[in-house]
Amino acid sequence: MIKNTWHRAIGDTLKAFFTRKGNIFIGNVIHGWTPIEVKPNEWGGLNKKYTVMPGQHVLTLSEENNRSYEWDEITYLSVHDNIPAFSVEIDQEYEIICSPKNSIIVKDGSKYRTVNLIKEDVIGLYTPCISNNGGIDNRMITDCRYMGTQMRMYDVSLKKNKIFLADNYLFVMDTIGVHVPVSNEAVREAERMMPSRHLYDDVASKITSFPDHSAALGIYILSKAPEGRKAINKYLPKHRHIKGALNKPALKDLLGEMAKEDSRATAIVVDNLIRLGDGHSYETGFSLGLSDLAPLTDLRERVMADIKKDILYSKDKSPAALKDIYKRHVERASSDIDEHFKGIDSPMSDVVLSKARGSASQLRDILLSPIAVNAADAISKPIAHSYIEGLKPSEHFAGAAGGRAGTISKSQGTAEPGALGNLLFANTNMLVINKERGSSMGVIRLPLSDPTELMDRYIGEDVIVSGKKIIAKDSLVEPRTVQIARKHGLKDLPVYTPLGSSSADGGIPAMSYGLMRGNTLPEVGYNIGAHAASGIVAPLYTESMGSFHSGGSLQDKDSGYPRLKQVLELTKSISNKATLATTSGIVESIEKDSLGGHNVLVDGVSHYVSPSNNLIVSAGSSVDRGDPLSNGPIDPRDLAINKNMAAAQSYMVDELVKNTPGHIRRRAAEVVVEGITRYGEITDPGESEYQPGDIKLVSDIEKRNKDQDQGIKYEPVFRGINSLPLYTQNWMSQVNFRNIKKNLSNSVTIGAKADTEAYEPSAGLALGINFGQGKDGKY
Repeated sequence: MIKNTWHRAIGDTLKAFFTRKGNIFIGNVIHGWTPIEVKPNEWGGLNKKYTVMPGQHVLTLSEENNRSYEWDEITYLSVHDNIPAFSVEIDQEYEIICSPKNSIIVKDGSKYRTVNLIKEDVIGLYTPCISNNGGIDNRMITDCRYMGTQMRMYDVSLKKNKIFLADNYLFVMDTIGVHVPVSNEAVREAERMMPSRHLYDDVASKITSFPDHSAALGIYILSKAPEGRKAINKYLPKHRHIKGALNKPALKDLLGEMAKEDSRATAIVVDNLIRLGDGHSYETGFSLGLSDLAPLTDLRERVMADIKKDILYSKDKSPAALKDIYKRHVERASSDIDEHFKGIDSPMSDVVLSKARGSASQLRDILLSPIAVNAADAISKPIAHSYIEGLKPSEHFAGAAGGRAGTISKSQGTAEPGALGNLLFANTNMLVINKERGSSMGVIRLPLSDPTELMDRYIGEDVIVSGKKIIAKDSLVEPRTVQIARKHGLKDLPVYTPLGSSSADGGIPAMSYGLMRGNTLPEVGYNIGAHAASGIVAPLYTESMGSFHSGGSLQDKDSGYPRLKQVLELTKSISNKATLATTSGIVESIEKDSLGGHNVLVDGVSHYVSPSNNLIVSAGSSVDRGDPLSNGPIDPRDLAINKNMAAAQSYMVDELVKNTPGHIRRRAAEVVVEGITRYGEITDPGESEYQPGDIKLVSDIEKRNKDQDQGIKYEPVFRGINSLPLYTQNWMSQVNFRNIKKNLSNSVTIGAKADTEAYEPSAGLALGINFGQGKDGKY
């Protein structure tokens, strides 16, 4: 805001509703669902006109007496897209943002007239304002400039007058501003915060806002009929028109693809579809009654019979084995419910098939059976009745245990991801985009079998087939690229990766990550580390809340939090971890010991596999050093020792992707893993000023080694996110992290310093001068 006075004045923008009390932004005037008129404007956008609810008033300049103002009723609301934004300053004190035409009025003799800010020089002219005594005063326009951007603006039509009072100081016509950032940097920051800029989450490859609940249900019902599809297609680009029923998952995918291409245009589509879907649900009076909640007894009996059969023939009756059996049938039951309702015309069928309301587990519990709950002592036998039928006392006892487990999970499941998130942000907040491309960016090969992971990345090296270059280095992977590769029989493609791409200053190049939403590279200064970390942590919150809302009912997927914590904190003690081959060769023999474990002999070297792990090799198998001999989680340190650092990093990335609920893009996990594995511990400083035991960026060490005859020797550092910042960040970041008293006293003793222009934000925030500018003016 330019002035606090302006901020207060904005609160008085409109007096709305029948009582003429309460503040309301003009864009929130209550209006109809669909526009009564749509036409293009001269700026390349659309003008949409809506009818409004009667009884909404604004303060206006009286046309009968230009020296007074009065209340006037709103008759129409108009929404204008792509309007050039002009800033008009009054008496060097107040400022508004408005459209160039018919927005500002100036005094012309004894009357007022509107001006065209593009063609007219208005500086020095006078515009009317309210004086302190409540009369009309005239003040000088001291500045007028085009802000270099276009935005959505609003105006209202009035019953009696033409010009409404925007605030206590300025009269404007047609449009008003919502906010007035102070500087160009503030304008850019405000634009980046707009919801349309965050409509597509490129970490999870999904849209963040979409028609849900009644809106999604209304869209689904409409999409089942040709006329309804026509109403939906009116808001969709021609190449995105639908031809059949559209449930919520399919709608999310459709809007996600659109948002990835143009999030701003898709934001308008989302808004229109929400209005359309909600309006249809409301107008048709859609509702569910108790008669719609009929138990699916025949289907339930078949599922129960199969579960009991699997339990009877299972050799393992442990809780873990029973849980695996239940999970298989839980997934099957949800699928069977969908099949049951296909072809049935009923409100319940619309709810189930639209996926608009209620999760699969909630519908299963109500209509079929909870089957089992997520509590270790409550799965000795399945729950044989649905909630709509009512549970037997023993089943109620088991269900209550699940409910308690769900409540506890809600508390722990939000606290634990929160703590993990804080640690993760502390370790990744220095991963900032420092340039478009680097001279030595990391390259990995990704399979063509999953093209979604290849899209938006850049080819890391020329792809040569039969001596001919078919795909050039630095080219963007597009659908056509994948087609060319498959045509030539390739199985994978080399692409740039954040892994191994850190520069000596700690930043990473934009091309190592690839395109973000809007099909643009992350700009220099963007904190890609925080961006990637949030994509991993956010789904953990959602997953924990899901257990609470389902009453602890057993899900077909387990929370990945324990394994994520294990991987990110690089826990030293990993229970039931896999045994890796410490040498390459043939498995010569396998002998079982008295405890149930196995001794596996590979090329004369014995490896012990504990009784809790199952062998995945047999006598005669050929293995390479670092290959697993048994199942179980792998310690990345063992992989680094027995294979290489790249193998350890790749495994960590795979584990993060596999155990994060929902879906995250692999490249986000690569950013996180790069942030915690890019350090080396100095073993021999060579000709440098470093000391043995110092922990530095490997990229910095390698850069120094190019200029020294006696190179620096180092070993990879494997420290978890719960301790790494204490060894790698400046003293202020360490104090901000943990062990405050100890770190503060140690830092004072050695006279530690913190660079205020480094990528670590703590020092810059504490000083408060030039924060975020960085050495090159970017952060």
